[in-house]
Amino acid sequence: TSDLATTDGFNLVMNPLTGFHTFTFTPTTKGRLRWTVTDAARGVSQSLEMEILAGAASAAASSIGGTGFEAGAVAGGTASFQIQAQDANGNPVVLVPGEFFMPVFTDPATGLPFDPQVQVDVIELGPPGQYEIVYTPPASPTGGDYSMDVQVFLSDSTGALTAITPPQSLTVFAGNA
Repeated sequence: TSDLATTDGFNLVMNPLTGFHTFTFTPTTKGRLRWTVTDAARGVSQSLEMEILAGAASAAASSIGGTGFEAGAVAGGTASFQIQAQDANGNPVVLVPGEFFMPVFTDPATGLPFDPQVQVDVIELGPPGQYEIVYTPPASPTGGDYSMDVQVFLSDSTGALTAITPPQSLTVFAGNA
């Protein structure tokens, strides 16, 4: 029995020379796996149990949302958006040491990092795999509303950067910065 969502991919093969059975399974859902092997001819059984862990964080499967990503921000004010980190199978994952999210704010006219720089903090929230990007956009040099792009990358433990989303345009409204 299993509390996992699927049992697809179970494979049991017996070696006719040794009589040993080899059981293979590639899980796609994290959870607890319990199974019992029964030898009906001998009347014996053995129960086994193991924890199936989530895989590595996947930029393609992770998602971003929230008003600071979709609606914009006020210059000099704090805005935020959330990231749900997931593995390739959609299981929530907590980033391991060496993995991190890197939001990049750029000027849409030049494609260069926004200057002056945007103050950014990445906060791990309570539920597994949920993170919040908190940022403070600077005031516009002209004093009015302006646009900036944000793109969030996942850096894996090897240092490779993978975009979670394409650049998203944000409106920064004039404020008291």
